Amino acid sequence: MQSEISEQIKHGLALQQEGAAQAAINYFIVLANRFPEHAEVLFETGGVFDSNGYESEAISSYTKAMEIGLRDDLLVQAMV
Repeated sequence: MQSEISEQIKHGLALQQEGAAQAAINYFIVLANRFPEHAEVLFETGGVFDSNGYESEAISSYTKAMEIGLRDDLLVQAMV
């Protein structure tokens, strides 16, 4: 299941990189609702919100991700 989630995260990040900001936001909202206890999904959701100017939504996603438990490399990024 982890590899499935990783592939879904990659897809959402590709949308963001292609300039489809709203599509990426919508995609990650759905993904976060589908996997509400997956720290990396919530972290990446926060990142997409953050990079598109939705700071309060980003903080909420980052906070939930940290509460669940992020890998150290992602935790450092979430705290910046």
